[in-house]
Amino acid sequence: MDKKFYLNVFPPIILGVIIYVFFRDYKPKLINFFFDLINLKVSTINHITGNKYFDYWFIYSLPDGLWAYSLTYFIAYLNIDASLKNKIIWIFITYLLIIFQELFQGSILNGTFDPHDMIIINVGFILALVVIKNQKEMENEFFK
Repeated sequence: MDKKFYLNVFPPIILGVIIYVFFRDYKPKLINFFFDLINLKVSTINHITGNKYFDYWFIYSLPDGLWAYSLTYFIAYLNIDASLKNKIIWIFITYLLIIFQELFQGSILNGTFDPHDMIIINVGFILALVVIKNQKEMENEFFK
């Protein structure tokens, strides 16, 4: 695994966790458990710009898009040299996992379904595929 892999998988996840930790009132149970374990109290910042629409998007939708991007890039990268059939299968499974994670919020999973999240999730998914495709094409051009 090269530098591109690490730069496209870990920073989006880390940024998403930072947003959860410092900007959301409700934090996932795992984060609360970790904070309780180390006896850490973190005050929540409820705004960034003062623009309630941007702040809402940044705090509640962006982490989902970052997670979708990171997971999609991870799966696509691992299957970059696989057969076309295997690539399609793994990308399809990844997409279903990402979409179902949002669709089942409020029923099976904790959270609330938000159509804005669905848009951002799809943007993150597509962006990861575009990035990895462009990286592969650049490598092919360079080594011709």
